[in-house]
Amino acid sequence: MRALAALIIAAVGVVAFCVAWKKISHEIRHHVVEEAPVTGPKVKVNYRVIHYIEAEDRYLELAWEPRMGDRRPIAYVPTESYWKKLMPDWAWERRDEIMGTIKAQTTRMDFEWKEYDGS
Repeated sequence: MRALAALIIAAVGVVAFCVAWKKISHEIRHHVVEEAPVTGPKVKVNYRVIHYIEAEDRYLELAWEPRMGDRRPIAYVPTESYWKKLMPDWAWERRDEIMGTIKAQTTRMDFEWKEYDGS
């Protein structure tokens, strides 16, 4: 009887492991990291791209670079002047608001934020 109980417990453990591994391996294969669900704009982090999405026709992207070892990944943000040249017109005057949303929804990534001016 004990052997049967041990076998059942082991089988349940294997099933739980397989379910967890399937989810983890999917995220690893697709390099997708999503923060907790939020209302309003959505931020998705895929391999090397941060997507900020307000609506189907209102979205923008920022690049990021993974780094080896204990070094934090770097996310690249256009300077205020370059932002207006690079981003869609609806986002021109909303840089601080948009970056605040992106930073709040990507805290788990622990990005080092680096500005660039396109040169």
